Amino acid sequence: MEVIEFYLIERMIVNRRRICGFLTMKTNDMKVSVIGKKLSNCSLSLSKYELSVGCKVGIDSHADTSCAGKHVRILERIDGKSYSVSPFNDQYKPLENVKMINGIVAVDRDDGSGFIVELNNFLDFTDSMNDSIVVPMQARLNHVIVNDVPRSLCSYNVSTQSIIFPENNAEIPIEYNGPIPFFRARYPSDSDMDSYQWISLTGNNEWEPYSLSWDTADFESNDVVEEYSSYNKAIGSVIISATSISNKSKDLSPGELSVMWKISLPDAVNVLNSTTALSRRIQDGQMTRRFRTDLHRRRYRRLGGQFARFYTDTLFFGNKSIQGNSCAQIYVNRAGYTKIYPLASKSNAHESLTAFIHEVGIPGSLHSDDAKELISGVMLQKMRKYEIFHTMSEPYSPWQNRAENAIGILKSKVRRIMRESNTPIRLIEFAMIYVSSIRNFVPSHIVGTRSRTPHELVHNETPDISEYATFNWFEFVWYWNPQDFQKQNIGRWLGVADSIGSGHVYYILTIKGTIVARSTVTKLSKDELKLDDINDTISKYKDNIKSILGDYDNALFQGDDVVVLNEDQENILFQESPNVVEEPPLKQSDVDESNEMLYSEVDDWYIGAHVKLPHHGKIFDGKVVSRKRTADGRMLIGKSNPNPILDTRVYNVEFVNGDIEEFTTNIISESIFDHSDDEGYYYNIFKGIIGHRKGPEAVNVDDGIIEVNGRKKKVVTTKGWDINIEWVDGTSSWLPLRMVKNSYPVEMAEYAISRRIQDEPAFAWWINKVIRKRERIISKLRTTRKVRRNIKFGVKVPFSVEEAKSFDHENNNTFWEDAIKKELSKVRVAFELIDEGESPLPGSKKINYHFVFDVKHDLMRKARLVAGGHLNKNVPTYLTYSSVISKETVRICFMSAALNGLNVLVGDISNAYLNAKPRERCHVVITDPFLFGPSNVGKTAQIVRALYGMKSSGAAWRDLFASVLHTEMGFTNCMADHDLWMHPDVSTSQQNYYSYICIYVDDVMIVSEDPNKYMDQIKNRFLVKPESIEVPKRYLGMDCKQTEDGVWLLGSYHYLQEFLKVSAKLFEDIGIKIPTRGVHPFSNIKYRPELDTSDFCNDSQTRVYQQVLGMLRWLIELGRIDVLLETTLLASYLMNPRIGHLLQACNIVAYLRKHQKSTLMMDPAELDICWNGNPDDHPDCKRRIMRTIYRDAHDDVPPNSVPPRGKSIQINVYCDSDHAGDKSTRRSHSGIIIFVNMAPISWFSRKQSTIETSTFGSEYIALRIAIEKVISLRYKLRMMGIGLNGSANIFMDNESVVRSGMNPDTVLKKKHVSIAYHKSRESFAANIITIYWIPSEENLADLLTKVLDVVKRKNLFRSGIFY
Repeated sequence: MEVIEFYLIERMIVNRRRICGFLTMKTNDMKVSVIGKKLSNCSLSLSKYELSVGCKVGIDSHADTSCAGKHVRILERIDGKSYSVSPFNDQYKPLENVKMINGIVAVDRDDGSGFIVELNNFLDFTDSMNDSIVVPMQARLNHVIVNDVPRSLCSYNVSTQSIIFPENNAEIPIEYNGPIPFFRARYPSDSDMDSYQWISLTGNNEWEPYSLSWDTADFESNDVVEEYSSYNKAIGSVIISATSISNKSKDLSPGELSVMWKISLPDAVNVLNSTTALSRRIQDGQMTRRFRTDLHRRRYRRLGGQFARFYTDTLFFGNKSIQGNSCAQIYVNRAGYTKIYPLASKSNAHESLTAFIHEVGIPGSLHSDDAKELISGVMLQKMRKYEIFHTMSEPYSPWQNRAENAIGILKSKVRRIMRESNTPIRLIEFAMIYVSSIRNFVPSHIVGTRSRTPHELVHNETPDISEYATFNWFEFVWYWNPQDFQKQNIGRWLGVADSIGSGHVYYILTIKGTIVARSTVTKLSKDELKLDDINDTISKYKDNIKSILGDYDNALFQGDDVVVLNEDQENILFQESPNVVEEPPLKQSDVDESNEMLYSEVDDWYIGAHVKLPHHGKIFDGKVVSRKRTADGRMLIGKSNPNPILDTRVYNVEFVNGDIEEFTTNIISESIFDHSDDEGYYYNIFKGIIGHRKGPEAVNVDDGIIEVNGRKKKVVTTKGWDINIEWVDGTSSWLPLRMVKNSYPVEMAEYAISRRIQDEPAFAWWINKVIRKRERIISKLRTTRKVRRNIKFGVKVPFSVEEAKSFDHENNNTFWEDAIKKELSKVRVAFELIDEGESPLPGSKKINYHFVFDVKHDLMRKARLVAGGHLNKNVPTYLTYSSVISKETVRICFMSAALNGLNVLVGDISNAYLNAKPRERCHVVITDPFLFGPSNVGKTAQIVRALYGMKSSGAAWRDLFASVLHTEMGFTNCMADHDLWMHPDVSTSQQNYYSYICIYVDDVMIVSEDPNKYMDQIKNRFLVKPESIEVPKRYLGMDCKQTEDGVWLLGSYHYLQEFLKVSAKLFEDIGIKIPTRGVHPFSNIKYRPELDTSDFCNDSQTRVYQQVLGMLRWLIELGRIDVLLETTLLASYLMNPRIGHLLQACNIVAYLRKHQKSTLMMDPAELDICWNGNPDDHPDCKRRIMRTIYRDAHDDVPPNSVPPRGKSIQINVYCDSDHAGDKSTRRSHSGIIIFVNMAPISWFSRKQSTIETSTFGSEYIALRIAIEKVISLRYKLRMMGIGLNGSANIFMDNESVVRSGMNPDTVLKKKHVSIAYHKSRESFAANIITIYWIPSEENLADLLTKVLDVVKRKNLFRSGIFY
């Protein structure tokens, strides 16, 4: 019997539900026993519900055979074979005698149509499995494209996230269940089979997964061959011959290759390690034989993997080349693999695609700009024909196209080799092809390539560099013509003719200025170069070529015009695209027009910045030279924003090679952060040494030894030597030898030895010592960087206006002065000059003002004028209040939005305080000429607006905003949280609900079916930053994300990143390294802070301890409940911590670094509770009896509460205590977590204030605290207009407390807890609470009272708190 292994993973996702010993739980339509019973929901027939809902067809690349579930309609059973299906784990028994079937499923489309999908060669599990599984490789062999990579994981959304049927022009979208891709299907009806389009997912041929071979691909196209043949025209007469060949790769040294290819020595070493040189030519005398080109049948493969995506762009030459080409099409991928195809015209771009397919293969996808010749016509037809997925760059976003940056690198290298060899400019296309070919053989530095060459990453073979490792660029060579093979001719080497012959064919520039392709080519020997007749021949050759083509310094073009080339004119080699594209009219939102956002280029803090822009593993040096403007040049494009991600400005950046490209602010900002050291200074990333030059002032070898006091000594000098350094961005710099020697002594020494210049006086005096002490020198160069406190993001931060002016003078700009002027332009309305002879208002207090300076993430200089409000001692406390909504209210609003299907919108009001009038009288004396000009210095000004720094400014703004919300917009504030505003509304479905506006100073969050309606009203009254209006991604420090079901997830990831960065620096400053393990907040679960006897911390350690604990408390408020208990225990020792406490705080940081992504789910689903006990013991029966004891017990409904609107909610509380948990004081610890529906709203963990003698007493104290919090929450919900669904459910794991709190016949024997005892019973009688017992392992509050082990912690947190 044939056996096929099959890996089957049956996954089941069960909704999280809380349970207790007296209850059962509902999940959908099933009743599930709480303890000891398993879920069972298997049916052999499909119900009407199952027929309508359908199934999931999972895409499982780990299986080797597809499986059909019970929703598959069987067309035929394949007889003759049965299979043994084995699971992935050997401990499970395989299933025997499983049959194979051909079946179909129906896939519905949104427009009412659909597909009948044929599932051929599927294992038959139609009697046992609900869902089906398809193996993607089984579909791909049927020429079906399975693109199951999520769009969010692909740059520029290149993934279609779908299954594509090219033959049927059909597409099925792919969804995800966690990480598992699937598409939805259902059982097809007869009518579906008649009306739906039939498509085949898998083939009819017998499926034998382990007999497949992947050596070749069966893509072939005759028209590609024909067109490629027309593309590569014959160049002159061709003769293909062979010289003697050496297969000894060791003949080629790194130094030799470094000189030949103009690359650094380390790169040369990497090339030899990553390539072969099996057929490198050597000079051994007589030619032996000749052979012709072997034309063979072409086959084309489809490129796959992470480097199958290519980018293309057109490079334009300054003038037509010797072949009559005016441009070239470049193709490049992320690994740096590059192909160049010269073109007579840009309209022939489609020919280059044909050539690329012929030489390389069919790319998986192709990215270009929106040039017409690249997105339409023949080019588009070919991309469709070969199923090449095409994407385009956004307008004004050239950085999205990697080909743009590859062109910059190639231009720089081409200029260099042509300048050094004095190559005529009209040979530009050959130089481009040569440089791009060399680039393919140099190992890539891209992450994930493992130092393999781009050639190997694309072709999956080790490249042979033999053809490129014989001759130098533009080197003089001998070649032979077929007409007279006995005569050798002088020529210059122009690279490998890899499209002609079967190998070792080269392009040669003849003495007549023509190009020929020859394989019979040899070097000029050193002895030949000493002969006068040979040198005469070379001189004659140079003169003749110069008269025909010119040279690099004197470029000769058609018409005998000679162009003299200097450093500023080298762009004659290349030019920008000649396309004149009419820019589309700009939207109002794309152009800066507001007074706040419109700046001239002189005022731009990015202008003049030196940046290093990273792209596909390379880094380019450049300088920001100007802003991008509209077509008429009048307006600047984009808007500034303190958040670089929201900053839409576009800048022109000039690179060291002279190219100018456009970049957005966020790219420039990221570059600055990534390439600044700890002091904010830029550092260049050294790659290697690629060249040297010796000047006339250098000391000659004969003068390298001098005699001093009768002893011979080496001259100590580096004068006259310059070294060419290559950086990782592909650029190079000439630096003095002295500087390179000091910075890179070992690399410089190794380079000198490889170039045999170590005996030169500039090297001889130091090089042997460096080599001898190589390891010691390397270790000394690893220095530690120190932070300068007055520098932020590489910019000096002043502490006064005078210092700001001095910094501007040093930097030759006016950035700080401009920041001051900008701030004054906004706050000037807050001052009113008092005429001479007049006095300030009665009761006015004289205060001062000063500037606070800062540097934002986008390098914008920020100056804030702040009043010295602390000098006014007469301001009552009630005037210092500001709008600060509670986090608890915000979480309730998010839950309510999900519960009632409402939308959420946030916005930020600009310069909010300055809209209000002050509530205190203050005046200042003008001390700064910026405020009202030099003539007004010394005058008095009354403060007439609520200025930042004044004590009453926050309250003044709050009163103004409250007046607008109430009188103009009809909102009323919630009596339980005065910074929450409400408005009764009716949805489009005629459902009543409340719209909410949450206010936190100047941050606004609106919850409503149509929040834009209210945001527009606020915008009509105040200036709201346009870029801040959005569906919330972050609010009050919380990360916000909405699921497809409308449920909100609240996290703290971004704040945590800042916390980890700051805390790591704090611990580093006091010499403590953060542990790497971090599996638990405490290093040992048995650790007790009260028993720690380590030494007390010094002052600096205490400050770090207090800072870290303070940040942890805020992190807990944002939702990181998993460190609440440990932080609370350590917080008891804030004033006098010990070293052990400090180390445990450090361990909490390590834990958070390891567990970064934890979110709270504002789940609006209710907890389904079904009574499973004796009906006489039902809580409602107990409550009726308890009311006879507590006759006055009632639920106090506030008389001013608003009518409830929208869906009602339930409150679920988990309560626990750790009796005598403190081993020193024996005080107990209370822990409480409160849920509104299934959304965690508030949490509490604190040591009890009294000592309890029993667990019963400590549990009752915790219960009393929980009841008080419940009463407070019920009041808030009622005042928010949210209805309550019965009493609050309190879950505890102490049976005595549960029984005594709900049973009327219990008697309290311990009088010291009588208050808590009667409070709980009265609350139960009043229908405020209902108490249930649950096991300790299910009590979530156990996390907040005891230090649990890792497994228990994880199980509890994942079961109900964290998403």
